[in-house]
Amino acid sequence: MSLWEMIAFVLLGLLVVLLPVGVIGVFASRLSSQQKTGFLVLYAGAVFLVSVLAADVTSMLENRAVVDLILIVAGLAVGLYAGTVLRLR
Repeated sequence: MSLWEMIAFVLLGLLVVLLPVGVIGVFASRLSSQQKTGFLVLYAGAVFLVSVLAADVTSMLENRAVVDLILIVAGLAVGLYAGTVLRLR
């Protein structure tokens, strides 16, 4: 396993391991329910994007155009959702 393959899996592992900490922190905070849901959706989007990157690095997906399309569409969707739900003050 090369260094680049290992980095993708380490990032995916960190996101999965830190999931309970994020969930406990969100539900212990005084955020509104919409912001709590927004945080969890953004976290799920991050896990999805990193898993697509890990699948691409390990050559599980043959077609590069599909990977690029998934990353662009999902990244834009997560970014737009973050902008609407978690507004800056």
